[in-house]
Amino acid sequence: MHNAHHLPLFFRVDAGLQMGTGHLMRCLALAQAWHALGGKTFFITKRIAPALRRHLRTAGVSGICEIAAARNDARKTIRFIQANTKGRNPWMVVDGYHFGANYLKQLRSAGMRLLVIDDHAKMPITYADLLLNQNAYASKKLYSFKKLKRPPQFLLGGKYCLLRREFWKRGKNPENQDAAEKVLVTMGGADPYGATIKILKMLAAAGDHRLKLTVIVGANNPRVSLIRHFAQCSKLSIRVVKNVKNMTRWYRWADLAITGGGTTCWELAWAGVPMMTVTLADNQLMITRCLHRGGFAISLGWHDLLDQKKFNRALNQLRSDGLRRRRMRQALQKIIDGQGALRTARAIMTRAKTITGA
Repeated sequence: MHNAHHLPLFFRVDAGLQMGTGHLMRCLALAQAWHALGGKTFFITKRIAPALRRHLRTAGVSGICEIAAARNDARKTIRFIQANTKGRNPWMVVDGYHFGANYLKQLRSAGMRLLVIDDHAKMPITYADLLLNQNAYASKKLYSFKKLKRPPQFLLGGKYCLLRREFWKRGKNPENQDAAEKVLVTMGGADPYGATIKILKMLAAAGDHRLKLTVIVGANNPRVSLIRHFAQCSKLSIRVVKNVKNMTRWYRWADLAITGGGTTCWELAWAGVPMMTVTLADNQLMITRCLHRGGFAISLGWHDLLDQKKFNRALNQLRSDGLRRRRMRQALQKIIDGQGALRTARAIMTRAKTITGA
């Protein structure tokens, strides 16, 4: 197998208010796994928040190239990679729905080997060496690949879920309480539609003052001041935490969670936290449906169609039914074991060896 020390790994990924931070954070997880195998990583991205840049630096990323505009994106990316690698056929991870077939073609034409990350079978796979879909619902049936001369190697399902180093080792589960009072609220790194405030207002309207709430807001959330003000004025016990470095602490604290339908769902699944989900974007719909239909979570629907009666019913069901939460916890932890980033890193190394014959 290749020594990762001789095979730098490059990432092309963005993060922002509308896009959120999930793409970048799962790439960071894969970067950490690559570092664990002895390799170096480089990130190419549009301008990101200083907190996210610090995340990358703290994780040991060797270089960050910020591309100011979309024009000549592929050309600038190729130039940066060529300047930072001595070997042939450098490996690159591409994560973002805005990277189309023409973009990937330019990268392959320049000699790049590609791992393409997808969520809902809409990413072009023609130029991919590896195709990763980390979601529990992923299967080859989603993809049209039989007519391709060189179909990609598929890395599918929760066993390849990209979780950061803090999730690689799972500790003992906390004791299940008969009546759940500790509720974690998190809508991802950006929350562009203000779903956090909506959920807090619905919790206040539910009228149960025994609840203890922890609200986690991400680096790109534009409504932090508003959320803090609501927490200070509310009769509920609300703690607001920003830029959390260790999410596992709060997952272990929570009896249940109310979350957006992105990667956080898989982190909560790893921790076995029963959850109510809110769909914030089209790419989250398959996740929230999968979890709801499988009995792993209760879907509250779209962020702009939340219903107070439905919310109260779901909250009361999860809070009062300790047996149901225990069963959900056990089922969730069977989906995600936390080793997906390491498995993916090793898959890249094995594929690189196969291609080069090293």
